[in-house]
Order: sequence, then C-alpha cells, then structure tokens
Amino acid sequence: MTAAGPGPAPALDPAAPPLAAVRPAAAGGHRLARTTFASLSEPVFRWFFLGQMGQSGAMQLQQLLRGYLVFDLTGSFAALGVMSLAQAAPMLALSLPGGILADRLPRKHVVQAGQVVNVATAVVLAAVVAGGWLRVEHLIASAVVQGVVMSLMMPARQSMIPDIIPLSRLTNAIALNSAGMQSMRLFAPGAGGALTAWAGADWGYGVTAALYLVAILGIVPIPTRLTSPAPRDGASGARSPTGDALDAVRYITVDPTIRMLLAVNLVTVVLAMPYIIILPGFVETVFGGGAGSLGFFLSITGIGSLGGSLAVASLPDRRRGLLLMASSLLTGIALFFFAVSSSFWLSSLILIVVGVGTAGRLSLSNVLVQAYVEEGYRGRVLSVYMTQFSLLFIGAFFIGVLAEWFGVQRVMAAVAVALVVTSAAVIAFVPRMRELD
Repeated sequence: MTAAGPGPAPALDPAAPPLAAVRPAAAGGHRLARTTFASLSEPVFRWFFLGQMGQSGAMQLQQLLRGYLVFDLTGSFAALGVMSLAQAAPMLALSLPGGILADRLPRKHVVQAGQVVNVATAVVLAAVVAGGWLRVEHLIASAVVQGVVMSLMMPARQSMIPDIIPLSRLTNAIALNSAGMQSMRLFAPGAGGALTAWAGADWGYGVTAALYLVAILGIVPIPTRLTSPAPRDGASGARSPTGDALDAVRYITVDPTIRMLLAVNLVTVVLAMPYIIILPGFVETVFGGGAGSLGFFLSITGIGSLGGSLAVASLPDRRRGLLLMASSLLTGIALFFFAVSSSFWLSSLILIVVGVGTAGRLSLSNVLVQAYVEEGYRGRVLSVYMTQFSLLFIGAFFIGVLAEWFGVQRVMAAVAVALVVTSAAVIAFVPRMRELD
C-alpha cells in the first residue's frame, strides 16, 4: 500500500483505466482473474470469506427476527419504520468516524471489536425473549446498538478486501464476497424463520450469536500487518480526526468520479432497498403469512442474488458503470411487478429477479468506488458509501408511514416506478456513468 499525500488528490479521468488495472496481480493472477472463483485461491481471502459468511447469516437472521417481532407485537407499518429510523440515525451520524478508524487503526481489530458487541446483543435478546420480558423498546434499543456497530465497523471490513487481494482481482473478490453474503441470505432467513416458528425467537437469537462468533473467528488467521493502514507522512499523520473528516469531504468534492458514484448510489439505495424492511408487514398483509413465509421470501431473493453475484464475479473490467445502472433498472421493474402481484408463487419468482438486480447493483457500486478511490482515503470514502445502509432505513421509515396511509402495495409500486425513471435517466443523460469501466 502507498500513503496518500497531504495535498488535494487529483481528480481521476473517467476514461482512464481504474486503479485495479494498474496494480499488478500475483503470479498467475491474470489467468485466475478470468475465472469465477479466482480470489478463493488466496488463503487469506478464504478466511475473510468464511467470516463474511458468518456475519451475513447473523445479520440476515437478526433483521428477520427484529422485523417479525416488531410487527407481531404492534401490527403497525409505522412501528417498522420507527425501528428502521432507530438503526439509521447512529449509522448516519457515525459513518465518517468509522471511516477515520479504518484509515488510522488495524482494520482487523476494529472489525473484531464490533463483532464482540454483536454477540453480546444477540445473547441479551435471547435471554429477554426466553424470559418473556420482550417489549418493542428492547428491539428498538437493539437496532440503535446495531446501527452504532455497523457504522464504526463496516468501513474497516470493506477496506480489508484490497488489503488482502490484488487489486486486479477486485471485481472478482468483491463479487465473491457478495455471493457469500447472498448464499447465507438464501439459507439463513428460511432456516431462521422455520426455527422461530417451531422453537421460538429465543433460539433464533441464539443462532445469531453463534454466527457472529464464526465472523470473529474467521478473520483471526488474517495477519494484522495486512490490515494496518499505510504509514502517513508527518503532516498527514498529525492531522486531527476533524481534519481527517474535512479532508475526506474535500477529496469527494473535487473528484468527479467518486462524487458521481456516491451520488448515484445514494439515490438508488433510497429507492431500491427499503422494501426489505417493510417486507414483514407486506407478507402478513398481502399474503397472510408469518415468520415461515417471510423467511421463504427472503431466501428466494437470495437465489437471485447469489446468481447475480456469481455473474458479476465472472465479468471483465469493462462497461461496469452501464451494468450498474442496468442492474438498478432491472431491480425497479421487478419491484413494480412484485408490488402489484397478489399471487404468492408469482411474487416468489419475481423476487428472484429482484435478487439478481440487487446483487449487480451492490457488487458493482462497491467495486467501482474501491477501484477509483485513492488508498489514503479508502476508509473514509467507503464510510460515506456505507451510509447507504442508514439511507435504506431512513427510506423505510417514510415508506412505512406512507404505507400506513395509502396501502403498502400502492406505495411500493410508486417507489419502484421512481427507481425505474431515475435509472433510465442516468443511463440516458449521464455519459460519464455509462462509459465508466
């Protein structure tokens, strides 16, 4: 890794190849980069991948349990929205501090500290549910804790990928990382929903804690030196956290490619992702289903997401900006038909398409940001990028309130149309994005 200089970073030419094409891979890397599972040939990445599987499974199961329990206790879409806002507020407020931590401290240690808190939270909730003491306030408090942990931990975890894999395999590594997440999305919600329906939510939270332990242990073998930020020069090293934050804002402002990617991601996330949060209420209201049906829907979405992630892992580093927007467009079209469908099985098939589009959008947006950002700013820029999760929950809050007034199907359909229009407009009128490699 190389340290970034203290002065303003030069704006990148969108016509130039991304940084991933500049740094040479290890021996044989060019050949392996053309295969779908190339990055798994790196032992360190395999350990990272295992940890990611544990974390993804735990997050998917925790999201299912919290949404199901909140709606079960209240029967209110607005309550789902409030829960989302409780998680979003700390994520939005602390995202940039999380990026500063990722650019200053060993990223491995930051991630492990956050996972320890996640384990403790899951264990406490398991005990509260088992004791019959659960109230909505407990679930909202857990959402706040998870929002704090995610905001401080996730920039470091995402920044670890270029630390442990050659940048010439970046698309492949990030897409495989996403595929691992989606494979857990395929199995964890269905299994968790079935377990909750059969044994109770306390067992679901127990499994969540176990999966977070897997996430902790998965990155133990990764050498700390690989995940330590590059040494800074005297001026940069002496900068205060406030100076780091202002420096990151200035960098994003002057770099047109990073600025464009973050802006497009912000808009598409707000429109594309909130359906996940209000899905528990949608399943019960439209289909009369419970935890088992919700888990099935989340798992079926994972089938499409897994396929989409593996497809991205096999792609060459060309026209990735156009593919990103095409994925967003596909997601919007599929979400519209899902919103207006009242057939359980047709909706299940449509969610496979939603999964394909979502995987393409998430993987390619992450790849492009990581490929074009300068190393010295990676953690902080990724922290701004990771605010998509807080925006997801903020969007869900407003959609939950609107669903309470106008009906969940009408609101979901309207948001899907907005996503289609936005994606088509970017493809048609923003040539920098559609020409981005």
